[in-house]
Amino acid sequence: MTDIRICSECHAEMKFGYVIENGLEYYCSEHCLEKNMTMEEFIEIYNNGNGDSYWTEW
Repeated sequence: MTDIRICSECHAEMKFGYVIENGLEYYCSEHCLEKNMTMEEFIEIYNNGNGDSYWTEW
């Protein structure tokens, strides 16, 4: 059984989405992500897959 992730913005249960800074925040959609940062900011912290922020499925 996997842990349930909850969107930091809308509080929906997540089966996929954005992980920010290794789990500091989670966002279920681009819409929720962009209420907290721009896509450009996400791409910067994603760092071509070398950062601790990414999109994934559980």
